[in-house]
Amino acid sequence: MEDKEMIIDKKDEEISFLKSKIEYWKDKFNKVLDFIRDKIFGRFSNKDSGLYKNMADNLYINNVINEKEYSSITNKKTKNRDDFEL
Repeated sequence: MEDKEMIIDKKDEEISFLKSKIEYWKDKFNKVLDFIRDKIFGRFSNKDSGLYKNMADNLYINNVINEKEYSSITNKKTKNRDDFEL
């Protein structure tokens, strides 16, 4: 009987560990998504503008956005935030 309880306890610990790992990666993934949203929708400082351009280039090169969207994003710095269109 003790062996079964030990096995159950071990499995509960393992499940708890895996849940904590899932939450960790879920949090990281959400932070990455927030970062990308901030860059695409123009919430960046002048020092980030190079990074912003690189991100737009990567999205275009990897066929995530088309040429029209790319032009709209890269020309964003001359527009108001409300004028942004995809």
